[in-house]
Amino acid sequence: MEFDAELLSSIPDVGKEGASNILAEIGNNMDQFPNEQHLAKWAGMAPGSNEPARNKKVEELHIGTNT
Repeated sequence: MEFDAELLSSIPDVGKEGASNILAEIGNNMDQFPNEQHLAKWAGMAPGSNEPARNKKVEELHIGTNT
């Protein structure tokens, strides 16, 4: 199955630029994804990751000399 920019831009709030960005990242051949859940997981949008966005851990960056 292939997608084109016109079909993607018909999604509310996606628009032409958003459709172009989606196609640039994913490509237009959806055969590489067995199903929509696989695509959502690849895109990092799958539910059930057990780590809500508001609780993501951020590693501290230590700048300075090593002692």
